[in-house]
Amino acid sequence: MKECEAEFRRVLELVFSRAVAAGWREKEVALQIADLADEYVMHLATAPQQPANDN
Repeated sequence: MKECEAEFRRVLELVFSRAVAAGWREKEVALQIADLADEYVMHLATAPQQPANDN
């Protein structure tokens, strides 16, 4: 799980830096990411279960 977290952090930092460079405030970016993550979690909670993978 550490590899997944490290990769996610790397990508998230890239998203933040690109969004801020495009003129968005960091707080706005964080709130948007949180909203999208919440929507995705709700989607997963209501979607049919799929078998787990091996990573």
